[in-house]
Amino acid sequence: MRRDELEQRGFGIWAPLQRARGISVLPESPGVYAVSYAGKVPSDWPVVSCGGWHKGRDPAVHPDRLRAKWVEGTDLVYIGKTDRTLAKRISEFARFGNGEPAAHWGGRLIWQLPHPALLTIGWLALDPGRASNVEASMLDEFFDRFGKLPFANLRR
Repeated sequence: MRRDELEQRGFGIWAPLQRARGISVLPESPGVYAVSYAGKVPSDWPVVSCGGWHKGRDPAVHPDRLRAKWVEGTDLVYIGKTDRTLAKRISEFARFGNGEPAAHWGGRLIWQLPHPALLTIGWLALDPGRASNVEASMLDEFFDRFGKLPFANLRR
């Protein structure tokens, strides 16, 4: 599963994640979203994260854990969902990546990639009540193909 495959499924408007909260077209509906990384596999992993400290917790993990989580053969590094609105959830994610203590602890590993400016986000708006099932299906498909979850997904 790659970004181009998600585009064929209706994901669109791939935008720089760190600037996503300023995008006026973020849907006011539930849905799923995915993050793509245009960089190469890092040879040296940063020991610090640009992510915000939420509830006093450091979002950084040891570089060995990051190396182990990396998935070869895909540019997708995170798949998420929201039953609220994509506009709110993606804005929280962008705020977290800009160092604010926003409530988006999930996916925090992406903010330890060496070049966060290379992260883009795309989304698929869904009817209420569908996001959890669609995200679960996407994660299952990813796992079946690569033998592990996307880089920054820590659980199904």
